[in-house]
Amino acid sequence: MKVTKAYKNVEFRKYSKESNLSDWRKGKDMQKTMHRLREDLLLFLMGGMGYFILELVWRGWSHPSMVAVGGLCFLGICRINGRLSWDMPFWLQALLCAALITATEFASGCVINLWLHLNVWDYSGNRGNLLGQICPLYAVLWYLLAFPTILADDLIRWRMGGEEKPRYRWKTSSGESSVRRGAPLASESQHTG
Repeated sequence: MKVTKAYKNVEFRKYSKESNLSDWRKGKDMQKTMHRLREDLLLFLMGGMGYFILELVWRGWSHPSMVAVGGLCFLGICRINGRLSWDMPFWLQALLCAALITATEFASGCVINLWLHLNVWDYSGNRGNLLGQICPLYAVLWYLLAFPTILADDLIRWRMGGEEKPRYRWKTSSGESSVRRGAPLASESQHTG
C-alpha cells in the first residue's frame, strides 16, 4: 500500500512489508542487470581490442572503428555460443558465427565506408564482392577465425564464469538430448533426499 503526503515539496512514503520485499527484488534485479552490463562491456572490449590487434598484425594498420566492429562481433558470438547445444557440431557453430561476422561486416561497412566515406576497407577488387564490403574470401577467413573465438569464449565461460567444461563434437549426434550451454547438468539438477 502506497501512501504519500506532500510536505513542503517533499514526498514521504509509508512502507509495508510487501513494498519492502518488492523494493528488495528490484534491487536484486538491478544488481543482475549491472553485472550483465559489466560482463558485456568486458567482452565487447576484449573482442574489440583483440580484433584491432589482429588487424595490425594482418594489414599493418587499423582504424578505431574496428574496435567497435570487433567488439560487436565478439559479443554476438558469445551470445550465439551461449545458447547453442553442446551436441551441435563445432564446424556448424563456427559457420553460424562466421555468418554473424560477415553480416556485421556488411552492415558496418555500409555505414563506415559507404555512408561516412571513411574507406577503412574495400573488397571491390575481390571476386564475388557485395558493394565492396564483403566477399567470399573474407567470409572463409571469418569462418577460420570463428574456431579460436568460440574456444576463447568457452574458456572464459568455464574458467571465469563457472560454467561446465567445454566439449565439442564434429559430427551430429543421434538419439541424444541436447543440453544448452550454461544450463545445469542433469546430475546437478537432481536432488537426493
